[in-house]
Amino acid sequence: GIENSNNLCALDFGGCQIGAEAAKCVATLIQGKALREFYIESNQLGAAGSKIIGRGLKGNCSLEIIQFAMNSTKDEGLLAFAEGLQNCSKLQILDFWENQITDEGVRGFCE
Repeated sequence: GIENSNNLCALDFGGCQIGAEAAKCVATLIQGKALREFYIESNQLGAAGSKIIGRGLKGNCSLEIIQFAMNSTKDEGLLAFAEGLQNCSKLQILDFWENQITDEGVRGFCE
């Protein structure tokens, strides 16, 4: 299946109504991939799904674009997601538009 593709450089799950359960499959799919673009906006990930996706992103150093808008995630989900981005030195675009993130979450994200 697609999980064996080593040449995958972009993945778009935007608007697919993915929740925390399906996020486990997505996280497994993106682990170890050299993705440059990852679109997962307009889903229903919430904090639980955001954490799962964040764990799947760990070690991906090639990401340049992540669209994560409108996923009903809050501060806790943002911070967990951010842990997966620690090695993303090529990241140019990171979109968290229309989530439920407060000043506290942004401060934690920036630290």
